[in-house]
Amino acid sequence: MSAIDHVLRNWRAAAVALNEGAAESDLAQLQRALGTDLPQDVRYYFSSTDGMERYAPGGWLTHFWSIRQIVSDSWINQGTDGFGAYRDLAFVDVMLNAWGVFFRVRPGSGLSIYVEGAQLELPSLEAFFQRYLDDPDALCM
Repeated sequence: MSAIDHVLRNWRAAAVALNEGAAESDLAQLQRALGTDLPQDVRYYFSSTDGMERYAPGGWLTHFWSIRQIVSDSWINQGTDGFGAYRDLAFVDVMLNAWGVFFRVRPGSGLSIYVEGAQLELPSLEAFFQRYLDDPDALCM
């Protein structure tokens, strides 16, 4: 079972209000917003659940957004760091938008996950959810 499956199972057991899975048209909209192909783990997560219901955050006031919210709210950061240029698009807000978790797109490098509160970049959504399960304190969550 993947880390994504474990997290979804835990959320459902805790009665976290989750949206139904996203439609293919929604996935295409997210792909356009990111400007890069969606990795399989991102497609799988959003096909399984299109985030949490709008006003139903999980623990620590952590809210995983729907594609509609990702695209319409467009919390975007851009810059350059030691690895080069990047563009971030939020998909999680923590503590009522105190900080976020972002899809990070680097030219020619595909998609990674940036956890703003921990200043940590992870190689995939699956890696993010594995860390979320194993050591949420490392993510400041």
